[in-house]
Amino acid sequence: MVALASYKHSCKRKYEEGLNLAREDLAAATSQNSKLWQTCQSFNIYSPIFRFLLLKVISLNSLYRFTLLLLMAMAGKTRRLTETISYYRGLVVGLGSIEAFRTYTRALPRSNSDSAQGISLILCTRNRAAFLRTCLASILATEYPELDLLVVDQSDNNHSELVFQEFSTDSRVRYLKLESKGRSRAFNAAYPLARYSIIGIFDDDCRPEKDWLNNIAAIFRNRPEVGMLVGQVLPSDYNPQLGHIPYFLLPHARYCGIQRLLEPGGAGMGANMIARREVFEASGLFDEQIGPGTPIPASDDFDLVFRAVRTGFLVFQSPASTIWHDGFRAGEDLSKLIDGYQLSGSAVCMKYVRAGELKGLLLLLGLLWNSVSYLTLRLLKRQQPLGLRALKANLKGVWVGLKMPLDLKNRVFIEKPL
Repeated sequence: MVALASYKHSCKRKYEEGLNLAREDLAAATSQNSKLWQTCQSFNIYSPIFRFLLLKVISLNSLYRFTLLLLMAMAGKTRRLTETISYYRGLVVGLGSIEAFRTYTRALPRSNSDSAQGISLILCTRNRAAFLRTCLASILATEYPELDLLVVDQSDNNHSELVFQEFSTDSRVRYLKLESKGRSRAFNAAYPLARYSIIGIFDDDCRPEKDWLNNIAAIFRNRPEVGMLVGQVLPSDYNPQLGHIPYFLLPHARYCGIQRLLEPGGAGMGANMIARREVFEASGLFDEQIGPGTPIPASDDFDLVFRAVRTGFLVFQSPASTIWHDGFRAGEDLSKLIDGYQLSGSAVCMKYVRAGELKGLLLLLGLLWNSVSYLTLRLLKRQQPLGLRALKANLKGVWVGLKMPLDLKNRVFIEKPL
């Protein structure tokens, strides 16, 4: 009996050692792959054949190591299996690099100094005059000289217009009254009026940091290969026990490809997105049936970034572009917001699945995988199935994206007739 117990203990110890070695091996390989890919980007290695071969090696290498680790975990206890699934729940992110080699292909022409410095900012607002006053004051406080700030007002009253009058003496600010609703419609209506070739969108419940516009101009000037910039969105002070403020944290600057979009919230937030005019001309403006004020209440930002990526533009995410978000949500309002995020993400992905795009299918599977794996882990650990509501919203989004009329040529939803 003693010998048998000793043998079992020895086997268990070897199993633990093997599992740890496999984990370390996969972690090291993932780190090496990431560094290798970043090195290729830093040296502007844009050869499609080279990148295709490189990413094939990276993906197959990571898949082999993950499969080995998963088999070892399944040979052990269920607890080990749940730990493994939890640790590598984002496996699909790594597999997304198979498609990523097509991302970094478009070379943008160098802009002249004037267009690189001038920035047009489209500020969308509706029935939030108090927020608008704070927002306008903070933007103009950046004292950026070559700013073209266009306020698009979709309010049901004249309160926002009265706020605009307080700042109308500043020649950098203009005003547009719009009867139609929806942030996407607001941006699309104002886009032709933009004076400069760098054009951004901003929300009325946000405030930029003092050097925000200067940093944006510097990035576009020093990185001519960048087509779109996505900045950091930090939450204002709030009590997390009472509610939530959506945010987007960036620990460091990075490029955003398909593999980044597979991560929850990886595209960033539309409150802090800015791009060259060439990007909008090539990949299109906002889908007017997506975003706040539409049947698909979110993911207009995700859709815009994805279309830029699939067209071949470089999307750069940097904490140098930082703003603050004051949009506090609580109770049922917060629940509806989160449900809207889940529904909209699936609906947008479904749009591209219907168009026959592999990237769209990859994104949809990644989104559903995140919900299913989170719910599965909760059930395996005998915890409350908190992810069930998110999964239901995801599936509802698939149905919405499947049934909504679609312009296949332009990849935009069509408004349903009344």
